[in-house]
Amino acid sequence: MNKTQNDSQKLLALHKPKGYLVTRSDDLGRKTVYDLLPDWALDEGWMPIGRLDLASKGLLLFTTDGQIGNTLTKPGACAKVYDLGQRSCHRGAYRRSQKRCGEQARATQSPCR
Repeated sequence: MNKTQNDSQKLLALHKPKGYLVTRSDDLGRKTVYDLLPDWALDEGWMPIGRLDLASKGLLLFTTDGQIGNTLTKPGACAKVYDLGQRSCHRGAYRRSQKRCGEQARATQSPCR
């Protein structure tokens, strides 16, 4: 990341470590994610997309484009994909999931032996 000049157009990615608040400033003087970013990020109005707790760490995206932020945080805007696995085999549970999910359950789970 360039500390003196903004070379990003739409999105900025930051790995937020534990112990930083996702806010512009804090009345109690705690560290914020803006302490990790260059000065231009605050000056140019880069806003976080979503939130991570103080004790959480992980990817945090920033944008100056409100439409991108709304699209990524609006419920139902992004397709959710769930990949399920099964460690042990219980015939009753497998049959119940087949009835509930139909063909999709058969394609993702192997039958009990």
